[in-house]
Amino acid sequence: MSRVSMRTPALTTAVLLSILAACAIAASAPLATAAGPSASVAKAKKHKAKQHKPKAKQPKGPSMKVLGFGVNRLFVPAGKTVSSNAACGEMVGSDDGSPIGPPQNVYLTVYLRASDIPAGAQTKFKDELPEGDEEIEFTEFSPPTSLSNLFSKGAFIGGTPQGVKTQELFHTILVSGSDEEGEYEGPSAEEFDGNYGITVVVEVGSKTLTSTAKVEVDCPMLR
Repeated sequence: MSRVSMRTPALTTAVLLSILAACAIAASAPLATAAGPSASVAKAKKHKAKQHKPKAKQPKGPSMKVLGFGVNRLFVPAGKTVSSNAACGEMVGSDDGSPIGPPQNVYLTVYLRASDIPAGAQTKFKDELPEGDEEIEFTEFSPPTSLSNLFSKGAFIGGTPQGVKTQELFHTILVSGSDEEGEYEGPSAEEFDGNYGITVVVEVGSKTLTSTAKVEVDCPMLR
């Protein structure tokens, strides 16, 4: 009887299994390797956001603006007209602008906002006052003098603008005196009727700062 060897097929199967296992390992290796370069490329594309340094604030330089008039106890902003009962009453401390006692001092004050101006800056002004005050009116510019000679820092006792920094607020008194409607009464609001105006000019180095303000008082209750 002839013999047939079964060894060769058995070896062939083992070899095939080894080859398949090797192929499986080889197939998985490129996937792991491919992920590496992609991740590194992605990292290379990332850039840090640019840091922008805040710009340093530039100095504003000198500035000046006439804010308005303190007409006795009432502040009147530039460009405004006083005519209401409430405003006329506040002007003299009564409800409707009628005179109250006792007699009182009256004032006309000018307010301005100024910054970065030396106290010695040369300053001049001209003004317009209601009829009857012509003798104290400067229809032409006053002789130049230092800012500190014409204007004092801060607020006065009445008729003061609100919302202005103390260090930027200046005032000057154009009229100050005792006034009375009768023997025992203070002034009425209508005594302040008329047009008020002022132009202030300040020289700061090579710069000329100019500001003008006009207001009107019209309190007709006692006419």
